[in-house]
Order: sequence, then structure tokens, then C-alpha cells
Amino acid sequence: MNRLDKVVVFHPLRQAQLKQILDIELARVQQRVTNAVLQRFRFRVTRAAGEFLLGEGTDLKYGARHLKRAIERYVVNPLARLVATDQLNTGDTLLIDRHPGDKGLSFLRETEQTPSLAHTLLAASNSSRLPYTEARF
Repeated sequence: MNRLDKVVVFHPLRQAQLKQILDIELARVQQRVTNAVLQRFRFRVTRAAGEFLLGEGTDLKYGARHLKRAIERYVVNPLARLVATDQLNTGDTLLIDRHPGDKGLSFLRETEQTPSLAHTLLAASNSSRLPYTEARF
């Protein structure tokens, strides 16, 4: 009556696979920004920020199940605050990087004059709901 027909073995995801999942999810966020926001902008996530997101959104037992939640918390919500407070302009490129010395991410606007050197730190929020996202101008 209650017998097993097949056994399916799931192996833990490797780091390269988790990175691919992160890239896919971040591309979906970029597509959402492109389709839904009047101030269309692009963002780039540094390796350090990606590792932070993977650390927050993955574990050995559940794999990448919590990755979307980490992306929403640390990327999408702060981006929404930046859009809502008119801190972004059409054509801006944001650099999302690991916040030095704190548990969270920082959002930097790359300027067109010297994209690799000149950045403006953007204020995502002073909200206590997201204490780990830097918020200053």
C-alpha cells in the first residue's frame, strides 16, 4: 500500500551553480526595472556584493531557496526607495557593492566623466526596517 516507487537524491548546489542562479535573479530584477520604472537605470553588482547576497540567501540544507528573499531585502527594496525619493535619473548606472565594515550593501551612482573613479553614494533610506543599507548623500 504505502511503498516507495523511486528514490530521488538531491545533491547540494555547487558555488558555480549558486552564482548562476544569482545572475539569473539579478537579471530578472534589471528587467523589472527596465519595464516598470519611469527613470530607467542600470545596476551592476560587484563580486563582493554577490558573495554577500549568496551568503544571506543560501545554505547547505535549503540551497538557494532564500536567495530571492535576500535580493528583495538588500537590492529591490533599497532600489525602490531610491526611485521613490527621486535620487535616480534616467540613464544612471548604479554600482551595488559590499558596505565596508558593516553587514549590508552600498549603492553608488557612477558618473559619466570617470566611471571607474567617480561615484556618488546614494541614500537608500534611513528606515529602521533595513538597517544594513547605507543611506547618505
